[in-house]
This record gives sequence, C-alpha cells and structure tokens, in this order.
Amino acid sequence: MIGFRHAEPGPMFRDFISLEDALTTFTAHGMELVDFYDLEQRLLSVESLLTQIPIENLSFYQQKLVETVAHIRRLAAQRAGDDISTYFIGLLATSLAHIATFDEGVKYYSNRELIPYLRSLLRAAMLAEKLTASMKKPIPIDLPHQARTGLWIDEGNSMVWVEGKEVTLTTQEYNLLLYFYHHEGKLRTREQILKEGLDDSSEYIYVRSKFHNAIRRLRQKIEPNPQKPKYLLTVHGRGYKFVLPGKEYREL
Repeated sequence: MIGFRHAEPGPMFRDFISLEDALTTFTAHGMELVDFYDLEQRLLSVESLLTQIPIENLSFYQQKLVETVAHIRRLAAQRAGDDISTYFIGLLATSLAHIATFDEGVKYYSNRELIPYLRSLLRAAMLAEKLTASMKKPIPIDLPHQARTGLWIDEGNSMVWVEGKEVTLTTQEYNLLLYFYHHEGKLRTREQILKEGLDDSSEYIYVRSKFHNAIRRLRQKIEPNPQKPKYLLTVHGRGYKFVLPGKEYREL
C-alpha cells in the first residue's frame, strides 16, 4: 500500500541502532563515565560500519561490548548498506529521544536511573560534534575548477567533490561512481553495471532491487536535485550514462 522507493536507509537501520543504544546505554553497569567516554570515542572513530573498532587497552567486558556492537553494525550494513553517517544520525536521534524522557518533576533519581541519561547526553554531544565536523572543512585553495563547478573525483585520496562540496560516500557508492566516472559519456547497461560496477552478475529479483537502490542512493549524494539528475542520467530502456554538464556527447 505504501511505496518506500525514495526512503533513505534510516528506517532499516532503526532496529540495529536501538539495539546498540540499549546495549551501551542501559546494560553497561558499573562503567565510570570517563570509561564510557573512551568507549564512545572508539565507537565513533570509524568511518564505516564495517571498519574494525579499536579495542586496545580495554577491559575484557568492554572488549566484548565493542565486539557485540561491531557485529550489530555488520548486520546493519548487510541490510541497508554501509552508510555510517545515516547510522550516526539515527543514534543521535535515539539519544535525544531518551534525553527528552527526563522528568524534571521527579524529586529523586537513583544513580542507576540517572547514569543512562548522562550517557545519552554525552553521546549526543559527541555525535553532534562528529556529524558537524565535515561541514566546517574549508574548501582547498588548489581545488580544480571542475570540483568547484561540477563533479570531480580525487582518486589519489578517494575523495569526491560536487560543486565545491566534499561528498561522503560508502565504499560501494564510491566504487560505483568511479566506474561511471571512468566511462564518462558512454552508455552502460544494467547488466554491465551489475557485473563491472557492482561486481554482481546475478539475475535474482533481490539483486535487481539492490541495483536500483544503489543508483538511487548514489543520486541522493551527488545530485543537487535527485529528481532531475544532471550527472547520472537514465537512458530509458537502455541503461545509464554519466555526463558532465557543458560537455557535448555524440551518443545518448
């Protein structure tokens, strides 16, 4: 009855995020706030849901906690893709929702009741700092003209720039965009993209769905208006073509 074609991965991340939040906020009894801060630093230090979280110098209990969180994140990535920014935004929303349940009218909170609120407050502050850090990055002076006015990939540093802004992509999204970038102006069929760009030539229905979701998510990241794409164009009935505005191409 309801189409979810344009939904971001957030709704699919929700259960995994809730599980991680419950695990670290409510079950880590006996952990000092300074230890919780160190734990959160480690959990937020990675740039991918699949990146190994450092566990050096942690207690046995904390190591098991980190390993469990890492497993939850791997399951989330399998279900909805490796978009850690969306995952962290969901964690921030979950922390804020918990903070909002604090009742100032209650005269007394026990330490056991109060500590989860302090943890949520600390996590929310750390998440907000991490999520806004990328917005504060100045545009490099030596940035090429193409990066300022169009789309440019710095392959040496695996960085993507769209109209003067650095765009954060998952590994799959980056590899898919790089594939199109290397075939600029050339028509690519769905079969070619699946086999060469996504490294998956299977013909199962769920793979076709995965393909269209990958295209949609990439457009959400690189297109100023995903509803009217100007870089990754659909050639109806034939496939897709990556173009740079201002250039002329023989074939459509």
